[in-house]
Amino acid sequence: MQKQRADRNCVGLWISTGKGVRIMIRKRRKNILWHILLPIVLILVLIPPACSLVFWHFADQFAHYAAASELGKIQEPLTALIGKTFSAEPEEIGAEDRREQIRGFLLRAQTIIEESGANAEIIVYESQGKAVYPKHEEKREQIQSLIEECQKIRSTELSSGTLSGISVKSETGTYLTDFYEIPGHLPQISCVAVTCSVSRLTLWLKPAVHWIFLLSSILVCLCLLLIWHMVKGITVPLEQLCLRAKEIGQGDFTKTNVSYDLYELENLRTEMNHMAEQLKRSQEIQKDFFQNVSHELRNPLMSISGYAQGIEHGIFKEPETAAHTILEESGRLTELVTSLLTLSRIESRDNGTDISLQPVPLDEVLEDCLDRVSSLAVKKGIQVQIAPYEEEEAVLGDGELICKVLENFLTNALRYAISEVTIRIRPEKKLTAISVEDDGNGIASKDLPHLFERCYKGNGGNFGISLAIATSAAERMKGSVKGENRTEGGAVFTLTLQRSS
Repeated sequence: MQKQRADRNCVGLWISTGKGVRIMIRKRRKNILWHILLPIVLILVLIPPACSLVFWHFADQFAHYAAASELGKIQEPLTALIGKTFSAEPEEIGAEDRREQIRGFLLRAQTIIEESGANAEIIVYESQGKAVYPKHEEKREQIQSLIEECQKIRSTELSSGTLSGISVKSETGTYLTDFYEIPGHLPQISCVAVTCSVSRLTLWLKPAVHWIFLLSSILVCLCLLLIWHMVKGITVPLEQLCLRAKEIGQGDFTKTNVSYDLYELENLRTEMNHMAEQLKRSQEIQKDFFQNVSHELRNPLMSISGYAQGIEHGIFKEPETAAHTILEESGRLTELVTSLLTLSRIESRDNGTDISLQPVPLDEVLEDCLDRVSSLAVKKGIQVQIAPYEEEEAVLGDGELICKVLENFLTNALRYAISEVTIRIRPEKKLTAISVEDDGNGIASKDLPHLFERCYKGNGGNFGISLAIATSAAERMKGSVKGENRTEGGAVFTLTLQRSS
């Protein structure tokens, strides 16, 4: 079993465990500001480190590419130099000539590096793995960790030929290294390593990343301020409109004159003003309705009370006349109360589920309506006729409601007609219009806009409720009613309903 409870700032949900224990789970409501801003903040906060990491990655890749490019310029001429210099067998050259040969090789190798423009270093290893070049002890100490790391790679990975593009990490930084095996297995020189510093190319990378992080953080802050301002431009007007809605609920129906730049907010303001006008009008109609109903009830009751007292005290010599008046006023009260109950019943059904619209044959409805008003028509000497139509014509609706609408139309027409009332059926593609016409003097122009308002009585009107009943009943059946004057004289009231296929 679950029960949900809401207050202004949070929503509570009671959950029963089935053992007499209930747990209250509270979830705080989100406002629009944080609902929009929070995910944006989370995304924007990730932008500076993400930009820094991406920049660092691509800059590091670029540094490796630049180092590999520099080594690539050296590789071909150095390989040719090694093959040319050390092509002879070791037994064919003496020790002194071999030293001169190695010295000349190193000079030419250094020249190749300088001419290529590469910022590279040469490390030469003898057969025992000791570095014999660079010659200067101070220079070798500076790159000692690099020499040791290269030696480890040389001893484990280099078997013969050339080993290119090996990344070597040492205490002095990261280097890209090419290894060249010297043919002939000479004891004085067995391997040449050419290294190019990647770290040197990325010396600017760390401060650049810091600047990128700083600038992107500033940009994120500016974006957050801009988004905050934009969101506040929505939430502040919404809070104002919420306050205005609360005031409308408390009975303050004055218009909101503050305009908004955003179309949706301006549209909401316009609709709220329209709602306030409608509520004000509804309140006025309700007030007038109660006043008119009270008046309509009071007059017959006063008349009945007066005649009853006269009969009681023997004032009337002929009490039959007084009794007749009491009966007339009682009938008037009964008619008024019946109309009010009918209107209340229809509107209470409006607040419930929709009625089931069923095909209703019009010939049956019209026959029933004519039976209900026949005595009134005979009393007034007015002819009620039905214009020719297809007898199989049917509409979607409720038979009782349709009959009530047409009965009110006919009663109203008989009140104002001179000699005849005509009922016309006009079927269209998807709708059917049922009209009740009279040959009276028509509707006064000042009364036309208020025909279907409750308790509005035109010249010669009764209670002002019958047409309000017709409107509610038609809307209940997803139809409409209309009242207007005829060009040839008289008035016409029309009920339009969906046609039954």
